[in-house]
Amino acid sequence: MLRNKRKLMMVAVLVLIVFTVAGCGTKATGGGWIDSVEGSCDKATFGFYAEALEDCGWGWEDATGNFCLKDHGTGQQFHGKVENMWFGCGFDYMAKFEGMTKPACGQPALPFTIKVKDSNESGKCDDGDEISIAIRGCQELVYYNEGELQGGNINVD
Repeated sequence: MLRNKRKLMMVAVLVLIVFTVAGCGTKATGGGWIDSVEGSCDKATFGFYAEALEDCGWGWEDATGNFCLKDHGTGQQFHGKVENMWFGCGFDYMAKFEGMTKPACGQPALPFTIKVKDSNESGKCDDGDEISIAIRGCQELVYYNEGELQGGNINVD
């Protein structure tokens, strides 16, 4: 009887360890602002929600969600639908998600890649959360901006 309990306990600990490592993240949410690509007098405001359709651990998976961006310095606006994402763990939680923007004002849908870092602080302006936004055209970048959040918060769960 004691031998069976030990085996059961070992299996339970092993399952817990595997679940904890593989369960690094399944969604990323955030909103706030960074400096505009035109300079620090203007803001680039954003919001996003991205969720893996399965627990992907550290690999690429199908995902759902959306994002919006308005750079008040350039006047550019983008809205997009999330299709794939990746998670990374460590001291900071990171996520990368990709998809296509929605066509607007006669422009075609464009592929985008967004990378975020959650420093695990609770919404302070100087918490170290970061975002990188790249929107590509056929041959070149249509929009690129990155930086530490000046306001807002990013959560990677």
